Amino acid sequence: MKKRLILAGGGHAHLLTLSRMNEITSKGHSVTLVSPSEFHYYSGMGPGMLGGIYEPEDISFNIKKMAEAGGGSFVRDSVEKVDPIEKTLFLRSGRRLNYDMVSFNTGSTVSFKTTILNTTDIFTVKPVENLYIAKNRLIQLCRNKKKSVAIIGGGPAGAEIAGNIHSLCKKVRLISPEINLYCDRFMSRFSSNFSSLVKKSLIEKNVRINEQFSATDIEQGWIRFDNGKTVNPDLIFIATGVIPSPVFKNSNIETGPDGGLSVNRFLQSISHPEIFGGGDCIHFKDQPLDMAGVYAVREASVLLKNILAFLGNNILQPFYTDNDYLMILNTGNRNGILKKGRYVFEGKAAFMLKDYIDRRFMKKFASG
Repeated sequence: MKKRLILAGGGHAHLLTLSRMNEITSKGHSVTLVSPSEFHYYSGMGPGMLGGIYEPEDISFNIKKMAEAGGGSFVRDSVEKVDPIEKTLFLRSGRRLNYDMVSFNTGSTVSFKTTILNTTDIFTVKPVENLYIAKNRLIQLCRNKKKSVAIIGGGPAGAEIAGNIHSLCKKVRLISPEINLYCDRFMSRFSSNFSSLVKKSLIEKNVRINEQFSATDIEQGWIRFDNGKTVNPDLIFIATGVIPSPVFKNSNIETGPDGGLSVNRFLQSISHPEIFGGGDCIHFKDQPLDMAGVYAVREASVLLKNILAFLGNNILQPFYTDNDYLMILNTGNRNGILKKGRYVFEGKAAFMLKDYIDRRFMKKFASG
């Protein structure tokens, strides 16, 4: 029986399926990719784009072309709600799409509880495309006058943003801005030896790390913190961690504590077997995972196998992983800090390894 498959989102976990879509369409099934953009940006290279190492075309995939080349169709839109009983997706445009099977890879959004007013010169680290706009704005602002930049968030994303702002200014000979990073605790979920290396790297780049600062209100050129202090930066970056896209909270589907689609070991919805997912938008019930791109990449092959298996009424394959993965931060100036288990290392070699891995990944799925 021929079935209707919808891929909601064209992120890391769907790239393998997109590249081999002909394996699905050749069996007579219809495939529709729904995404708000024709391009998917590789998040691991986003800070490097801000730092002037990469251009947008270096870190993006033409997912529309990939879908159509495999015999599928593309809808430029985004899913806002699911009716799992009627098997219907409600899109932002008002359009509705019916499915026999749907796989979600809708990613995540920056988590920030406070309303942000007047967003000019305020940039969230996701979507990744924001960092290219921010890069050009930094060049414009810092060409002839010293400015100030505030980064809210003390995790890996905030650290990479801070380091690459410094790197960009050095690369294109801008007047280096005053860079302040504000957070409750810097790199708090990591070991002291890793977090100390990251802190040292940023301090050497004249980045000021301000701890016990939690932002409560943000407007253009103005931030208030819970300790009563206020600052007036020219440019603001928000890197306060991410949460799954809100699609599932808006639908009658079982979710995890963070609102992600709750899936079993087959990457299949706990409550609705025709719904699958991967990447940041899911909650892997058996073993909650970090929101790291490495898991979306690892999930990709299992997701493809299970899409084919479900459409063909065959046995599903389980996804096995662990929380020990290689992490390499791009801290600017082509320098990296590597972490694997308890082992940490800083230097140019770490960045070179990251650059090699990232470029190899891009080549694997690059589409003319």
